[in-house]
Amino acid sequence: MSALYLRRAIVTIDSLRVEGLRVAFKAEKTLKPEPNTLDLKVYNLAKVSRAQMQSKGAKVILEAGYQDHVEVVFQGDARTIDHVRSGPDWITHVQCGDGERAYRNSRINASFAPGTKVQDVLRTLVKSLGLNQGNALDEIGKGGFREGFDQFLNGYAASGNSATELTRLLESAGLDWSIQDGALQVLKVSETAKNTAVLLSAATGMVGSPEHGSPNKRGLASVLKVKSLLQPSVRPGSLVQVEAVGISGLFKAEKVTHQGDTAGPEMYTSVEARPL
Repeated sequence: MSALYLRRAIVTIDSLRVEGLRVAFKAEKTLKPEPNTLDLKVYNLAKVSRAQMQSKGAKVILEAGYQDHVEVVFQGDARTIDHVRSGPDWITHVQCGDGERAYRNSRINASFAPGTKVQDVLRTLVKSLGLNQGNALDEIGKGGFREGFDQFLNGYAASGNSATELTRLLESAGLDWSIQDGALQVLKVSETAKNTAVLLSAATGMVGSPEHGSPNKRGLASVLKVKSLLQPSVRPGSLVQVEAVGISGLFKAEKVTHQGDTAGPEMYTSVEARPL
């Protein structure tokens, strides 16, 4: 394994690229449709850079990792950008939502004739969001929805917020959706994203021992909580392989928190996952 030390972070806010300054962050990601969030602090940006920043809506990309390798930890839209003086430091505080503007502002107003397939309505909704479509069209194209849910015998009208309409139909079809770094991700409850399993073990940076949490719904398997040195490649929906004393197996990541400070002790990934 590559050495997990010598922390690095690169922040891009619109056209401004920042590296070498102190950066602190907390990115929280889930499988829910509501936008993932990033709380980001950049220390001591130049005065001219601070002055050029708009207060919200900027495109933000956070890359983090270690000396020889960084990956995207978060990509989204700035909700707010504030510049605050704290002692000798100027802190630029950025709060972000992943796909925020599209999630809040996209609209649809469309009617579908009797006999329209559910897949066709879902495709139209996905396109109306205006986001990177990710795996959404491929997953929707597979069909295999809940029994009896394949077409609208009496037609269908979609009107209002595109994200709300998409959530309603995908839940009826038995699918979950979320926005991950600007791209749509659609998964069945029992499926993971099509990627190689990320190994979480003592050899790859696991911190302490995994812990079992209580199920948040009756009938579900308990959540396994795992903490590791920063692993940006772990995302909600990822397949993770956990190897620890008394625990060995494959899990689906449901909630992922990346937290770090290039000038502090923290640079961790915390994962809540369920067994497959």
